[in-house]
Amino acid sequence: MYPDPSPATIGTTPGDQKVDPDTVERDDGGEHLLNLIYGAYASQTVRAIADLHIAEHLHDKAVTADAIAAHEGSDRDATLRLMRAGVAFGLLVAHDDGTFSGTRQLDFLRSDAPRSLRPLALGMTSAPLWRSWTT
Repeated sequence: MYPDPSPATIGTTPGDQKVDPDTVERDDGGEHLLNLIYGAYASQTVRAIADLHIAEHLHDKAVTADAIAAHEGSDRDATLRLMRAGVAFGLLVAHDDGTFSGTRQLDFLRSDAPRSLRPLALGMTSAPLWRSWTT
């Protein structure tokens, strides 16, 4: 689903030798490029989940999107859409009773997790960083 970070796909080898792009074949019907294009959706979903502290809300319990929206002051419908996107990206699990719970991957977005990736998720998706690619 995400780009292969192998040296052949990024253009150099560990010894900083250039790789001939003609020797790197991808017969995946454009799947690799689509993953790169849609990567923005994934990273912005992660950012919004981190912004709303969803990992903390779902730590050790299942909660509804409405409850999180009420606690965070976010739009109920947008929070539900966000949480459904979290399910699609493997961060959340939706239950038949309308609640959501977190996966082990979501735990890395908890601010109190020993190996929290929350600061990185927020920093790498910040508006100033995104703008630096467009100006």
